[in-house]
Amino acid sequence: MTEIILTLESGTLSKLQDEIMEMRSVRDAFDIIEVRGDFFKDVNTLVRAISMIRDSIDKPILYTYRTKADGGKGDLLGEEYLLHLATVQKSIPVEYVDVEILQQSNPTIIEQLKRYSKVVLSHHDFEGTPTDAVMNGIIEEMNAAQGDFFKIAYMPISKEDVARVVLLLNETKEKYGDIVTAISMGELGQETRTSVEHASRFTYGTINMPQAPGQVTVEKLRKIYGGTND
Repeated sequence: MTEIILTLESGTLSKLQDEIMEMRSVRDAFDIIEVRGDFFKDVNTLVRAISMIRDSIDKPILYTYRTKADGGKGDLLGEEYLLHLATVQKSIPVEYVDVEILQQSNPTIIEQLKRYSKVVLSHHDFEGTPTDAVMNGIIEEMNAAQGDFFKIAYMPISKEDVARVVLLLNETKEKYGDIVTAISMGELGQETRTSVEHASRFTYGTINMPQAPGQVTVEKLRKIYGGTND
């Protein structure tokens, strides 16, 4: 079953208050809330933000700190990046943690994260789509790192790139089960976000402004996929 993840736009507590009101109005349209730590100025503000969400709406939370290397705003890398994830998780419980596969250099911290949250191992490229061999290698690395879920997201240059990502999704679902999310970004690859036939484990949407190329609203996604986990 495809679960719909709402990616929040907020980077301040005042903006989050407005977004919480909007979330309540579409609460049946999503299953999980993604909080982007790289949007916030410090950990204390971030933890307060997650606490506000917890007090306002009963949905699982996915914590993501997206580095600049993977298309986000975050400057932390390597050990500092992993320690940041561990600090946030220790400060306030979250059901899911996104861990960029290129940053997971410390197995001990990964094990700690897995003890308290489901780990979504991810890899993004906003410039293009890797070769089939590279994509398969990344998935194998995610499996070796024992992630609970795997996510890849790439920018297509052609329809062929989109087709290769869809093929990879279908092959990896057969091999590893329903734990894989494969996204071809932008308008060219929008079908990978909205296709029931080639559905990923997770699909990401917003209330208003897209946080990634090709994202659509959670309300549109709910109409496509149906169901609700409430």
